[in-house]
Amino acid sequence: MAKAEKLTAAEVLRQAQRLGAVWAGLAPAGKSLVGAAAYTGPTPEELWPQARSVLVLGIPKVDTAKALPGIIGMEHWDAATEILDFAAYRLAVWLNEAGYPSVNIPADSCGDTVPEHKSVPVFSHVEAAKQADFSRQAASLSAAEIAEVQWVSVLTELVVADQEEVL
Repeated sequence: MAKAEKLTAAEVLRQAQRLGAVWAGLAPAGKSLVGAAAYTGPTPEELWPQARSVLVLGIPKVDTAKALPGIIGMEHWDAATEILDFAAYRLAVWLNEAGYPSVNIPADSCGDTVPEHKSVPVFSHVEAAKQADFSRQAASLSAAEIAEVQWVSVLTELVVADQEEVL
């Protein structure tokens, strides 16, 4: 499919929010996860060699759910994961349709929540979020706030040339 004439970073981030993300940010794949001393997982390029950028999508964890009995809190987590996975999948489809090959990395492929039967290398959405640019958001996120958000990622061939245009 031919690439769209012009696609801006703002358009990509707005699309992510239309699909359900509260926060959406972009990071160049080559820089993401650099400097994360404790991070030992694969880089975006190791997971998908075509990756040039990482889009991270997030929604807040519901603080009140922590006080609920375990199964109810888990249902809150599952609902958030479903929203994020849907948004990331649809964003990857949208980008593919615009001519930018992209793949989503599901929420359950990160951290200690990876089911034992998964053979996918562990990818840290949180570490990717720490590298992302959230300057287009109404409110910026601190490192502590990033840790309190549930994240998912989309690896894409689109290149973020600057804050406005996507090539």
